[in-house]
Amino acid sequence: MHGILFGSRDNQYEVHPQLTLHKCQCNILHEDTHDAHVPGLPSTWPGGAGEPCPSLTLPCGHTFNPTAIAVHFLYQHMRCPVCRVGYDGVMRLECVPTDMRDAFRDKLQCMRQSEPAGSWFAVRVSDVELDLLLTVEVAHADNDFTALARTRLYRAAPRMGTGFNTYNTQRSFSRLLSAFLARQTAASDVVLRVCMNHPLFEHPLCSAALAVTDNTSSHTLRMALHSECIARLHYTPLEHRVDVHTSTLVRTCVARLQQALTYYLHFPV
Repeated sequence: MHGILFGSRDNQYEVHPQLTLHKCQCNILHEDTHDAHVPGLPSTWPGGAGEPCPSLTLPCGHTFNPTAIAVHFLYQHMRCPVCRVGYDGVMRLECVPTDMRDAFRDKLQCMRQSEPAGSWFAVRVSDVELDLLLTVEVAHADNDFTALARTRLYRAAPRMGTGFNTYNTQRSFSRLLSAFLARQTAASDVVLRVCMNHPLFEHPLCSAALAVTDNTSSHTLRMALHSECIARLHYTPLEHRVDVHTSTLVRTCVARLQQALTYYLHFPV
């Protein structure tokens, strides 16, 4: 394992990833790092003893082909493509090994010259909402969480505001959740959390776990992405309501689409 330094062009951010010989899945090219290839660039980087390393792991724990993540950092920003941890600035070219810099410089120039003058695509809010899935999970004592009830979400009102909008759930979900909460006692060791998923999310958005002790009061479970609340479930044993910040939801999904298009254009299969 060999450590290197990636620094931003404005000198405001540095990160120390690790080059390895391990066989891993590249989270950009979605294939084995040993087989990953960016046209016109070397597939491996030299390690501490000069050995060719096909894998690079960021401090957040996500692994990539070193050339693929370097192009991402040089061209877009220095945030991890998986968890978004990092910095909005781009990486300086001097972080690339000396004998590779000319190839990387040529690649970046080619990418910038091939940028379309303008790209437009339409995303219907109703299409984004169609794939929303909400799951309530429970755990007893120190056991793992298991799914209790799952539902699709349907916007209650036809008009969309810019903030939180109320979404309805399926009736079976409401019955299961209400029946479960009604059975709990004050001495229960049960904890509950709620997760929202969408095909364009990297990972489900899960709330913090809440002990089911006072089942007569109203509780709110928040699902957040990078500290920004996207959805919340308000519930009592007899009623519940799901609020989703529609504009944030759509913006998150559009950002994932844009990222996918960028990789498709610059990392062709």
